[in-house]
Amino acid sequence: MSSVGIIVRADVSVVSLGKDWVPVTLGARQAVETLVTELLSGSGHLMLTANIEGLEESLDPRTVTVNGVWGDEERAVLRQLCSRLGARFYVAETGDFEEL
Repeated sequence: MSSVGIIVRADVSVVSLGKDWVPVTLGARQAVETLVTELLSGSGHLMLTANIEGLEESLDPRTVTVNGVWGDEERAVLRQLCSRLGARFYVAETGDFEEL
């Protein structure tokens, strides 16, 4: 069963994303794209895909949406992405942040 998660910057005190919550940038677009490509392509056969927020939404991306099955290898890559972006992993289905 596939799941959807969103990588966003959010303070550790934020427990859920309200309707009025607006994400802040994850960094410069080129840096985010390079990091996502590096980690996803350098990690063997992963059961996940990532979609960086498009230019039509924000000059520099505020979110990376991830679809897939969270096995150990996928969780390790997601943990690295979040760590290097200074971000957290929000699980769309549960409406909660997950500590990877």
